[in-house]
Amino acid sequence: MREAETTAEVTPETIDLNGTWKLVSNELWRDGQCINAYFSGRDPVAFIHYLPGQRMAFLNADGGRPRTASDDRRAMTDVERIAAAKTFHAYCGPYDRDGDTLVHHLEVSFFENDTGTDYVRKIGIEGRYLTLSSLPMPHPDGPVTLKLTWDRIAPGPL
Repeated sequence: MREAETTAEVTPETIDLNGTWKLVSNELWRDGQCINAYFSGRDPVAFIHYLPGQRMAFLNADGGRPRTASDDRRAMTDVERIAAAKTFHAYCGPYDRDGDTLVHHLEVSFFENDTGTDYVRKIGIEGRYLTLSSLPMPHPDGPVTLKLTWDRIAPGPL
């Protein structure tokens, strides 16, 4: 949180999102209970950037990604490309905010079918952390909610 935010009460409606946030936890929830505390592996590396002008970018690499045999990405085998693609996600575009609801409008997505769609997230605050939770999503065992917890590592421009 920014210094000014630590002295005043920060709410989901008032938190300044600008800056770079690092993923702290990634969980799947159903019926008020966490059913998977490691949705993107045990040690994912993910960042979300909120920029001036209501722009954002998201990058996520699952934990435990293996290195490829060659340091030249053009020399990757098809098996290595598939493994890399299955464990990485990224998207960017403009965003809108209405109170505690955030909408990411995907202009570009690693998963092309999501380009042109919207990701709706509910904003939460847990101490110094920002939480972004999806709306309920279909799952074989019943609807689930994805909850991502973030820690700000760099402020945005003031």
